[in-house]
Amino acid sequence: MHNSPLSALRLAYAVLALLCTQASVAAPVYEQQPAVGPNVGASWTSHFALGGGGFQAYDDFSLGAAANISRVTWRGMYLDGSLLNAAPSTATWTVQFWSSTGSAPAVSLFSQTVPVAAVTRTSVPGGGTFVDAVDLYDFQLDLGSTFTAAAGTTYWFSVRSDASGSTFAPFFSWTSAVPGGSTYQESLDGAGAIAGTFVRQNNRAFALLAAEVPEPQSLTLAASALALLWGTTRRRRAA
Repeated sequence: MHNSPLSALRLAYAVLALLCTQASVAAPVYEQQPAVGPNVGASWTSHFALGGGGFQAYDDFSLGAAANISRVTWRGMYLDGSLLNAAPSTATWTVQFWSSTGSAPAVSLFSQTVPVAAVTRTSVPGGGTFVDAVDLYDFQLDLGSTFTAAAGTTYWFSVRSDASGSTFAPFFSWTSAVPGGSTYQESLDGAGAIAGTFVRQNNRAFALLAAEVPEPQSLTLAASALALLWGTTRRRRAA
């Protein structure tokens, strides 16, 4: 039993389709690994409640090659007013990319506010320790549109949890990456205006991902295979 030319042609089309779908697979273009171990005390708040005020944290990054960022991930925890473990209290997330003055965010280049249901939240096994044991979470968001980051340019990435009511606590705290670097943080009044700025220790734990594009050689090979199979099918039909 042998495959018909039509079956071979369908198989070639399937291979080409598979190559094309690779463009939707996200690959890391920048990553700051979460600090290891149980101690996550070097975390900084990035949470706001309208009427209750809050904080927003930013971390800078630069890419070695230009990329269209389509997905972001980050790690954090929730604390109550006594800095003890609390249940998640996020109603919406605000994700932003900013230009840089060199030492602080300058101009917002990209901003999305999405409902909490749009963000995937996964518990981190083992949790961590702040004042006491805390639950750690990894978060992932597929952006509705891509942010194009140029190579060799400094940007600031920010993710902020927004509460549904006017009460600040419990609040989201963004955990640190492997020790090193610093974080820029703003305090916000009840209307969301900047009330103060701080430079905090350590980078934040986050990753930026971009859609992979199939290699030109792979697409050329698949197209050549399609052309060859199509020609073979036409000749056999004519015969």
